[in-house]
Amino acid sequence: MADTASIMTPWLSPTSKCINFDFLMYSSDSMGTLNVKVVEINDRNAIENSLLSEITGKQGINWKSKNLKWER
Repeated sequence: MADTASIMTPWLSPTSKCINFDFLMYSSDSMGTLNVKVVEINDRNAIENSLLSEITGKQGINWKSKNLKWER
């Protein structure tokens, strides 16, 4: 059985197109996947949900930093 967690930032201004975070993906068992998704409202007021980054498997015993930027 897989564990799932969601973390959502507060609403960002339309000009904010960058996110920085730290993560640790290490376990004696198998490691799953960390998906980072962007949810935006487009010009037609429809919600767009897109995958920004996918990190899979063990990434070592040290914390890692990730800086993601995107364009709309």
